[in-house]
Amino acid sequence: MAKVRIIKLNPGKADRYRMSVYDHTHLMYAFAGKPLEGEVKQLTRFVSCREELIKFLFDYRTSKIPRSRLRILVRNIRPGTGQKPYKPFERKTTRGLRVLNIMEEHYSWPLTIMHDVEESPVTLPASFIRGRTSPSVTYLKLLEASSRWMRSPHMLSLFTLLFRLPSSTRRFSLASVNKTYESLMVACKGCTTSSHGDNYNVAKTFPFWEAIMTDFDKMFTGIPFTRAFDFTKYVDKSWPNRRNWGDEGIAKLCSLKSGNEEITSRFKDIVKQAGLA
Repeated sequence: MAKVRIIKLNPGKADRYRMSVYDHTHLMYAFAGKPLEGEVKQLTRFVSCREELIKFLFDYRTSKIPRSRLRILVRNIRPGTGQKPYKPFERKTTRGLRVLNIMEEHYSWPLTIMHDVEESPVTLPASFIRGRTSPSVTYLKLLEASSRWMRSPHMLSLFTLLFRLPSSTRRFSLASVNKTYESLMVACKGCTTSSHGDNYNVAKTFPFWEAIMTDFDKMFTGIPFTRAFDFTKYVDKSWPNRRNWGDEGIAKLCSLKSGNEEITSRFKDIVKQAGLA
């Protein structure tokens, strides 16, 4: 992991609803701008759902999110007043970066790097903590990754799924993963199918990761960002006149349920060429 100076966070107006989620103890994500003069600006509010993060790119304010590189703030909020590193947060983010880098290195993609962002004290309002105020600390990291991960809702979904893999999927054993892609795939095979959640998404999609990463250009050449994130291109197959882009992700693509017919058609082609159809 590349260690750099500690960056200060400028939440701007993006976190005006922060109090409604400050009692959330899981990892949360927000888009960020390019770090300038030791400061990084938060561009969207924090959310915990992967698909909810993706929806920001369908929003009319999408132009405010830079496309030249993917930048995501990762946040964890814990009760207390101390500002020394929170070990579980350090462990989760370091392991998540490790999984991303294994994938990226295997396919010769630019490696994602992670920066420390200045931790900050907050006070939870009484309405969210059973009638009493409580001092807490926000723990933050900044992920900077290749713009390839922003190429479609499905790629961004895969990025966040990989990052969350070590901490959110009980069936995934990071202990068995060394620095090789092969060991990562073996660990993913240990994820059994369930009805929902990250465990379900890994079990259903990891057999197709290689085809997508290898034939990335075949998947997306000629499909500009603006078309990949154009909500009018996403049709609800059960209701053709309805647009449904709110739950687009890697699982929906791999199960051939994506509402984007153009991307789905290309996915079918590369899967067939890979002998997976």
